[in-house]
Amino acid sequence: MTIARSLITAPVREPLMIQEAKDHLRVDSTDHDAAIDTHLMRSREYAEQYLRRALITQTWDIKRHLFADRMVMPLPPLQSVTSIKYIDTDGVEQTLSTAVYDVDTAS
Repeated sequence: MTIARSLITAPVREPLMIQEAKDHLRVDSTDHDAAIDTHLMRSREYAEQYLRRALITQTWDIKRHLFADRMVMPLPPLQSVTSIKYIDTDGVEQTLSTAVYDVDTAS
């Protein structure tokens, strides 16, 4: 099954704060803050890719080419589903009623 995903809302903050990283690196000035921040972000992204799990809250738009009885979302753990939309036989986008599907955030 083909899955396309795009990040809608970037993480608000990295799991490791810049000051923690600077303390570990023994950096006192702000001269390298941008570079350290970039390294923190890239490190988290690498870890998420390796672990196949999201380490912090993110909002994603996930597109699938067909429905299935059970759809497993990439990058667990899933916190919530905002909506499920589909294109009907007339080519019109519809939103699936929450009454016809369950979201399992525990698994």
